[in-house]
Amino acid sequence: MLDALGYKHKRQHHYSEIPFLPVRLFKMFDLYSVPKGDIVKTMTSSGTSGQNVSKIFLDKETALNQSKALTKIVSTYLGSKRTPMIIIDSPAVLKNRKMFSARGAGILGFSIFGTKRIYALDENMELKVDDILAFMQQNENNRIFIFGFTFMI
Repeated sequence: MLDALGYKHKRQHHYSEIPFLPVRLFKMFDLYSVPKGDIVKTMTSSGTSGQNVSKIFLDKETALNQSKALTKIVSTYLGSKRTPMIIIDSPAVLKNRKMFSARGAGILGFSIFGTKRIYALDENMELKVDDILAFMQQNENNRIFIFGFTFMI
């Protein structure tokens, strides 16, 4: 596709010159930027009901770079000290392999910035008000990191 557009990946480009790829391509095709044998992790989007999910194939180097970039970006906002963390989701998202996707990876990735962690929702996606209030009381003298995806909040 990029060849057809005349894109020369060997030379440096300004980001505005890089052709966009419609997100639908990632739902319709398995697109690889590394040899298939180097793939160590496949991330999927949540996809709405009836739609295909997007797949992102990661090799070891890319997964490591992704983790380093996340740490660098988030630490500019949170600082280098880890803080208590409230996750606006259910722990079931990590237990159920069908639910484990970019959402689960996001929770795991951001969890490295939290010390004590609680999930604000139970297995039925109901808000655990008493647990949240108790956690906030236990940590009233600490800054609390609240993490959640916008569609969950």
